[in-house]
Amino acid sequence: MAGPSTFQTIVAIANGILSIAATVLLLAILVGGFIAWRAARRAVVAARVQLTPIISSLSAAARDLEGMTGKLRGQVDAISDTVGEATDSARALLRGAEGRLKRLDYTIGAAQDEVEDALTDIAALARGLRAGAGALRGFWRAARDYDDLGDAGEDEDEELARRERGRSVEADDDEPRHAPHARARRARD
Repeated sequence: MAGPSTFQTIVAIANGILSIAATVLLLAILVGGFIAWRAARRAVVAARVQLTPIISSLSAAARDLEGMTGKLRGQVDAISDTVGEATDSARALLRGAEGRLKRLDYTIGAAQDEVEDALTDIAALARGLRAGAGALRGFWRAARDYDDLGDAGEDEDEELARRERGRSVEADDDEPRHAPHARARRARD
């Protein structure tokens, strides 16, 4: 048997070299990966060291903000309650004022009716007094005129009576009978 051929020897050597190269490459990748991992780990630790105060500050700010939000929520609730109570009080006050205004309107209406009735009565009384005064004035003038004529004699009385009878028949058509002052004026004429 013959030994391996040269070609087979060359292939076996190339296969060995490739295996060694692959192993070296794999070891280089592993070493590079390990170095990169350590560098990344150091970077994370350094970042953690730098971010820890920032994170704790942000945590404290978040807690403060949460506390302020709670207080603000409490104050907003208190303001809302106060506004609700003020609204209820204002509504009750308005209802009371409305009731008072209705009673005042009713009272003013009743007083106005009473004043109108009183003024109507006063106006009627004044008209009656004026008519009565006019009648008395006519009566007193007629009586005065009669007394003035009475001094002249009985002939004049008869003449006056005749005139009055004649005029009263004519006056019945012109003047109402309840106007004694008109008759008294005629008697003077």
